[in-house]
Amino acid sequence: MHNLTQRQVEILRSVIEEYIETAEPVGSETIEKKHNLSASPATIRNEMVKLSDYGYIQKAAFIGRSYPYSDRDENSTSVKLMKEKELSTVEK
Repeated sequence: MHNLTQRQVEILRSVIEEYIETAEPVGSETIEKKHNLSASPATIRNEMVKLSDYGYIQKAAFIGRSYPYSDRDENSTSVKLMKEKELSTVEK
């Protein structure tokens, strides 16, 4: 398990949110434009390479985009990225 920096956590969260929304691999320019991170696309790409090396995301074949990698245990950082939500009475 790697200790992720705050920037890496934000990028990973953005990749996951974007992937859930679009079901398409996510590029660094998309992250920079849509998720208001204070980093350039090049910096985001470098961090995405690290996240890939750590096993959190995988690079899609033949395109410069990535998607979340789900082969992580339930105690992984990706699970900790999810926000807890109070259930309504209907959902209970």
